[in-house]
Amino acid sequence: MGSDPKERQEDLQKLISSFRAAVDPESHGIRKRRRKNQCSQSDMAYLLNITAQTYAGFENGVREPSDELLLDFARVCGLNKAQEDALWNAVRRHPLPPRYAPMAGMQVSDDYRDLVLGDDRNMAYLTDAVWNLLACNDLWAGLFRDGPPQNVMRWMVLSDEARGGDDFPHPVLTRWDEEWAPYVLGRLGSTYNALGDRIDSLSQLVRDVRADERAGPIFANAYRTPRSEGGQSGLRQPIHPDGDQRPLRHPLWGDGFVRMCSMEPQGSPLACYMVVKFSKTYRKGRTLLTAEGPLPRA
Repeated sequence: MGSDPKERQEDLQKLISSFRAAVDPESHGIRKRRRKNQCSQSDMAYLLNITAQTYAGFENGVREPSDELLLDFARVCGLNKAQEDALWNAVRRHPLPPRYAPMAGMQVSDDYRDLVLGDDRNMAYLTDAVWNLLACNDLWAGLFRDGPPQNVMRWMVLSDEARGGDDFPHPVLTRWDEEWAPYVLGRLGSTYNALGDRIDSLSQLVRDVRADERAGPIFANAYRTPRSEGGQSGLRQPIHPDGDQRPLRHPLWGDGFVRMCSMEPQGSPLACYMVVKFSKTYRKGRTLLTAEGPLPRA
């Protein structure tokens, strides 16, 4: 890629258009009447579920694409790893962020289940990389009217029990729109960017969230940075949950706040061992342990 902005834009346009031209539209269900069976800009926009104007701005290098659009484009074009890296470097000027083997986080050692079940002081649960519930203790199970959900993320972002509705005027996740949705939907977005459409249940969850009138707009805007002076934009890293406090209404304990402490099980990327500490009052500040301080006593 050239260093001159105009030359760089022209090189970017040639790269993206070459990837598009290599796509067989009929393999995606688009019948072409012309003798030249080539994927047009409008065809690609249709396959990406965006407007032709948005796609043209992306291919012409005049509109900064989201991470999601870049990954979707690479998937539709069937790009290999080297081609993905070339695309990402051309657009972002840095390598493609690390992604994970699709099944790596779907299996977790049963030692973590034992930790969850052995915790009798705090709510605790264990999920795989796409938030399927693998284990939970009785304290956490007590949050739910009809028992723990099969998928924790789906419950948090789409369930009326979690976020409120006609049958749940007093939701579990208090102030869902302000305090919970931006964080959990940001986590969903970053995980989908990492895994793409390689796990069906995750893909279906993302489709359902996008179609949801309440969660969809928040998901579309969650943790998206404004353009910088250099024109770059993208998804921010979600705030790490350790020590975060959010309001929660426990059906047995009443209104309070929870602090969430998470751990990624070794060898299971994106899986989560979560401890949820409940308090009736908001805890100001936090205590950080250092090697220079006294050791805590049991």
